[in-house]
This record gives sequence, C-alpha cells and structure tokens, in this order.
Amino acid sequence: MLIINLKSAGISRGARYAIAICIGVPAMLCSFGVLTCICSWLKTRADETVADFEALAGSRPTSVLGLDRPTIESYPKIVIGENRRLPKKDEKMCSICLSEYIPKETVKSIPECGHCFHAQCIDEWLPLNASCPICRTSPRKFPQPRARSST
Repeated sequence: MLIINLKSAGISRGARYAIAICIGVPAMLCSFGVLTCICSWLKTRADETVADFEALAGSRPTSVLGLDRPTIESYPKIVIGENRRLPKKDEKMCSICLSEYIPKETVKSIPECGHCFHAQCIDEWLPLNASCPICRTSPRKFPQPRARSST
C-alpha cells in the first residue's frame, strides 16, 4: 500500500486542498448515488410486499358513504321552463356534467343548500358522495318534511 505524504513531497497547501476536493466531491456524489439506488430498491420491494399481502388477504371491501335511494328520490324535482330560471338565479349549468340547462329538462334540488343539478346527474352522484358537489353541504339522510301553508 502506497501512502504519499503530500507535505514532504513539496506540494503547496492550495494544491493539497484541490486534490482533496477533486477526490472528496466525486466520492460523496458516488456515495449519495449508491444510497439513492438502495433506498429506491427497498421502496420497490416494500411496495411489492404490500401488493403480495393484499393479494393474499383478498380485496378490501369498498365503503360507500352516499345516500340511499329513497332519500334521493324524496328530493324536489323541477322542470325547467322556457326562461330557464332556477331557484338560485346564478345557476346556468349543472356542476356535475358541466352542461347548460335547457328548457323542459328535469332538475333536482338539494333541500339543505338549494343547489340544482340534472336529475340523472345528482341521482348518480349522491349514492357515492353524501355531499353537495358545489358547497359540500352534507344532506340529511331523511329530509325534514316541508311545512305546509294553511292558505
């Protein structure tokens, strides 16, 4: 093994620093690269292990947090007239399908917030998501009956 004493070899202090940097920086970069590869390999192995475990355990049951059909069917339906006016005057399109409302379409209103959507769109949305697509208000499972006027 050859050990060179740079001090006795007549090399200046600046040259010794340059040699140390020229050897040290690439060595650190190589070490960093090797560590990155090892971490990546370990993460891939962990992901494969989790996938294997889930395959052995069977698929997890999906949980649906939406509303039931009777509740959804109880929501008020509105047929849009020629003037295309809805209870909330700034609503011009369905926020679920992003289509404009056209006359004679049926829309449903969520009682708690009053937002309207195409009946078909909200009928598909609410069984999967128990909240209004616009304001995220959570409708009650069983809507309160509306008070009837005595006039």
